[in-house]
Amino acid sequence: MIKRKAIEKISKIFIGDEAGYYKYKSGYVLVKFFNENFGYNHEYGVSPENPSIKGFPTRYVYVSDRLEELIRLNRINKFFKIILNEMYIMNELSISETDALDLKKKLFQEFNRILKIYGSELVEFQGEYKLENIDENLQKIGEGGFAEVYFQKSTGLVVKKLKRNCLNNSADKSRFKREYEITKSIDDIEGIIKVIDFNENSYSYRMEKADCTLK
Repeated sequence: MIKRKAIEKISKIFIGDEAGYYKYKSGYVLVKFFNENFGYNHEYGVSPENPSIKGFPTRYVYVSDRLEELIRLNRINKFFKIILNEMYIMNELSISETDALDLKKKLFQEFNRILKIYGSELVEFQGEYKLENIDENLQKIGEGGFAEVYFQKSTGLVVKKLKRNCLNNSADKSRFKREYEITKSIDDIEGIIKVIDFNENSYSYRMEKADCTLK
């Protein structure tokens, strides 16, 4: 479902080697992280695949191997829930809650920028994260003059996306985001669909699914 190249890029961000989001993590710290959170019994300085062999793989390779295992075991969602938790970010970087929430948003966008290149996306709903195949998770249900509308199977929400041929048009992008902002400002009115969040990477926003059509 997710390509090794994407896994390696995410691993390098998590261990603090790229992008500057997380602090540098030694091999010992990484082993401790996976042992405590996922029940591994690895020992730093010993090959995870063959404990009789002394030596430890490159840090990003160790993490990439663990993430591939978590994907196979359907436990990868827990990994993202841990590392995108604001308390985890606050404690790791010794920053305020406000800064942690801002960084959490940036990390979520960066992970999805990487994942979408390879056809996957990280979906957040009510504090939970799910790694999904984009083509399998989104079912097209309609379109208009400048946007397409999809049902997001993993959350039960509706996603409205600006059409590709409009992405290079600043006026269309401004109009689309303004539509979201106006709807957000009045979604406390009974009968108005509640919008959830706006995705700057894909120029899309999520909303509740209506009970019926206007027709």
